[in-house]
Amino acid sequence: MTPRKNQWWYLAEYIGTNGFTTGPVPYNSGAHQFDISIKVLKHQLEISTSQGDFEHFSLQDQLSVADFYKKLMGLLKKLNRIKN
Repeated sequence: MTPRKNQWWYLAEYIGTNGFTTGPVPYNSGAHQFDISIKVLKHQLEISTSQGDFEHFSLQDQLSVADFYKKLMGLLKKLNRIKN
């Protein structure tokens, strides 16, 4: 959601009690937020929004990087967090 910077320094993943999270990511001119979490014990990726929307998919299957990307982008499009 932000412009790229050298060496991807702007990307931060935070360690939580259940796995890793992006922390809040603003969208819609900062009016709303979403976060992406990888729940290690549940073996799933979860996306939740400040509007109460929630989506997830299992990480139990062996996904290629391309398949992981397609699933993630598909969920973000479904939640209207990225443009088509």
